[in-house]
Amino acid sequence: MSVRDQLIKDVKAFLRIASSPAQKDRMTATRLGKRVTGNPNLIPRLIAGKDIQLTTYEKLIMEMEKWYERNGYYAE
Repeated sequence: MSVRDQLIKDVKAFLRIASSPAQKDRMTATRLGKRVTGNPNLIPRLIAGKDIQLTTYEKLIMEMEKWYERNGYYAE
């Protein structure tokens, strides 16, 4: 599995949990993209196969980890 495939898998799993109506601190794909790069289309473009820079990759991972920590989850 490539790094891109793993990232997409991780992002989809994250959004499945974070966008649940039961979450107080809900995170949608649009909101995640805005927090990471200011671009609400980041996640759909990533899933569509577009490239991202390494710094964007790192910011995306860090934002997901921060959300997990704030909400009592731990990424696998």
